[in-house]
Amino acid sequence: LDFNTLNIQVLRKYRQAFKLTVKARSSKDELVMAASHHYAEHTVDEVDTIARFLYTVHSNKEKCAAGGDPRL
Repeated sequence: LDFNTLNIQVLRKYRQAFKLTVKARSSKDELVMAASHHYAEHTVDEVDTIARFLYTVHSNKEKCAAGGDPRL
């Protein structure tokens, strides 16, 4: 993900949403560095994510078949 392509307002919202330790009035470069560092720290276990997704789809399919809310 290239944070340089985002405008400064989006970067400020990212900073606020994830409570990054960078000043509110930081420059775009500072926000890009902080957001990039934060994003890089969070890795995704792809196999676990796919397994959880499939489990959720399967569980919701059973709920729908049993007359549950199909939007869940």
